[in-house]
Amino acid sequence: YTLALIAYGLWIMSQPSRIHFTQDLRSELNELLQRHHIAGNPALLCDTNTYAAGAESLIKALPKQSTMINLGLQVKPRLARAEDVCRQIAQASCIIVYGSGTLTDIAKYAAFHAGIACISIPSAASMNGYASPSASLIDSNGYK
Repeated sequence: YTLALIAYGLWIMSQPSRIHFTQDLRSELNELLQRHHIAGNPALLCDTNTYAAGAESLIKALPKQSTMINLGLQVKPRLARAEDVCRQIAQASCIIVYGSGTLTDIAKYAAFHAGIACISIPSAASMNGYASPSASLIDSNGYK
């Protein structure tokens, strides 16, 4: 069995409101979106590696009006990148991030500024960004 972790909530200076483990990610995610009334037009954030590892099949299980945002290879935790994602999710009902700590930090920042829920699906057991209330991003001066 593959076990997936889903953490979700509004990261507004707090930890996620719920952490959930599942063996059926696709159906559990859809149930979560319906239960919290955020199924309208979710945005799915990934990178090239997590797209191939599961985001590609996950987007097919989401509503037709969902948006896929693939940040490419070797994503760096840059504030400018997070602000770009903010613009891309302006009309989203929530953001679902499938991937690493860097992707999760970008998604948390964007969700906070958009005022929408962020759902984190970590791609590595060692990643704990979903449990942190902050987003570690690097500004244009090189400071976190």
